[in-house]
Amino acid sequence: MKLIICTHLALFLALTVVAAGCYSVPPPKKPEEVVRTDTNPEFAKVRSDLVDIVVLAARPPEGNPDRDGPHLRRLRRLVYEGLIERGYSPYKLSYVDQTTATEDPEKRSDPDYNFKRFDEDALVVLSLNEWNERYLKEGSILVSATLSLLHSKTKDKLWMREIRHRLYKIPPTANDVSLTINEVVIDLVVKDLLADLPSRT
Repeated sequence: MKLIICTHLALFLALTVVAAGCYSVPPPKKPEEVVRTDTNPEFAKVRSDLVDIVVLAARPPEGNPDRDGPHLRRLRRLVYEGLIERGYSPYKLSYVDQTTATEDPEKRSDPDYNFKRFDEDALVVLSLNEWNERYLKEGSILVSATLSLLHSKTKDKLWMREIRHRLYKIPPTANDVSLTINEVVIDLVVKDLLADLPSRT
């Protein structure tokens, strides 16, 4: 009798494990990663003339109303600093923000609305297209972002860097510094966005 009970119990446990396996949710499938840089042939000809540059407010992921969120502010500030390191001279962000303070938030990041508004030579348009934390348990954040440099005179796109569905692994040392995990990832994103941007001279 005991043998029959043990056999039934073992069979029950085996079926339970199989059933659990059938109904478990598989890990999310990562979309295909795309990283590309587009350079207009005219960029080399006019690059040294791009003295005054406006870095517009960054666009948030679609459906995200937080246009003044920390991700966007840090993304924009680090791009601004990266431009200076490469010999460009962007207007101070505080001046750009003060000038557009009363505008509709969407207009502050709209290049068509801001062309020549600051008597600038070029506009930098930033978009944080995706910020997905579904891989956070695996120590990563999925990010899509775009940086475009537009000539204010011709409105041509001189240079563009796009990162789509890149999985950013959070470094093991992220907890040992004063930055948050999100700030560490934004730093990596900006490094990628500016990786191929030529210096002004």
